[in-house]
Amino acid sequence: MNGVNPPLSVGQMVTELWIRRRLLVSTTLVAGVIAATVTLFVQPSYRATVILAPPEKSSETGGIAALAGQFSGLADLAGVNLGGSGDIDQSIALMTSRHFIEQFMLDEHVLQTMYPKRWDAVANQWKRREDPKGYETVFSWIADKVGTQGPPNKDIENSDRPSLWLAVKKFDRLMTVTKDKKTSLVILTVDWRDPVIAARWANQLVSLLNEHARSRAAEEAHRSVEYLNGELSKTHVLEMQETIYKLIEREMRTMMSANVRDEYAFRVLDPAVPPEERRSPKRTLITLAAMFIAGFCTSLWIIFGPQRRPSERAP
Repeated sequence: MNGVNPPLSVGQMVTELWIRRRLLVSTTLVAGVIAATVTLFVQPSYRATVILAPPEKSSETGGIAALAGQFSGLADLAGVNLGGSGDIDQSIALMTSRHFIEQFMLDEHVLQTMYPKRWDAVANQWKRREDPKGYETVFSWIADKVGTQGPPNKDIENSDRPSLWLAVKKFDRLMTVTKDKKTSLVILTVDWRDPVIAARWANQLVSLLNEHARSRAAEEAHRSVEYLNGELSKTHVLEMQETIYKLIEREMRTMMSANVRDEYAFRVLDPAVPPEERRSPKRTLITLAAMFIAGFCTSLWIIFGPQRRPSERAP
């Protein structure tokens, strides 16, 4: 009465759906076709993975650490690193730091790959950005007058190049570093639309990290040896001299290890290879989800919508 449809039973709902089955099927199929078509225009993303392990520790570290513990102040002043569980966390922090990623992007020409439309491969330079109406100039002049101009940016020197700060922020979303607390294994993943480039970036990140850790360890060990030699010439206490000799020996071993061992920060257990399966978009899942949502919404509209004819209403 009063044009209001009474509640339907399950059987009546099924009847309503059967009467309008063509509408239900056609809506579901159209939604599936549209979703499948849209995913064809979405750039695929591939994930390259590298499995890393902590570097091998020398067997003499424990004995030297115990001896140096008697003169921990001297070891701290000399900058002697006695090792510890924090080495892995420091390496991960270094790999994800802005300075390291910037260096990697510049060394491996990542900017040219991330912004191909702004790079002129023939002229080997960035394309000039045109500002025909002078908006950027006007806004820069106003910002300078009102005192809201930000701090100087080193990228201004080459304004045609994309912002390195924004590029690092974008690359940070493509890279993931996770550590297994039980096994201390580290998994590095890099997502990109080209599987070959994704694998190359992942492997080069580890290679650059090991090279950076090697050079830094060798430099720190060299400074420590110079300091310890200076302290050795100042003391005549035999026990102190013995400790200094041990510390110098350890730093010499560190320099030798840094010069001959390539995998200094991490050992590569499984290098990245170009993946053959894309990570996204998941076309099958998206298509099925679109069909389910379209079918569900259409069913609700058929059952509870106000479009049912009076002859189809429940008595």
